Amino acid sequence: MEWLLRIEDLQESIENPTWEEVYQYLLDGKRVTAVYLESKDGFLMAGGGEVIKGRTRYIVEYFNQGGRVIEGDSAILINEDENDDLQDLIDEHEDFIHMNIKQVGTDVFCHLVDFPKVVSAFRHFYETGRLFEDLSWE
Repeated sequence: MEWLLRIEDLQESIENPTWEEVYQYLLDGKRVTAVYLESKDGFLMAGGGEVIKGRTRYIVEYFNQGGRVIEGDSAILINEDENDDLQDLIDEHEDFIHMNIKQVGTDVFCHLVDFPKVVSAFRHFYETGRLFEDLSWE
């Protein structure tokens, strides 16, 4: 499969990156706040890397580009970890707003996932071109 890795903050693109290159940019939360792994069918985006109350969190979203990876235009990774008290992420001094084509809202804490889930989603997508069904998407 042919891939294009776009690194938003560095305004760089890498054609057919290795998994190690993808992982390196996912891990780089200091210079990079958005990474896009694109194929002809669609792209997976990870954004954020924000530290909220001591925990680094990301948003991962898939967008169709005419492929049949998912039904519909997009899917967002959700956090269904029973051991993860998402209310602990709320900071009354911060406003968190997530926007995409379909919605604008502040109730997005279920969309904030930890780094291991980001890696799982991207690794599976890189290897198969599909979303990882062991993770929860909406």
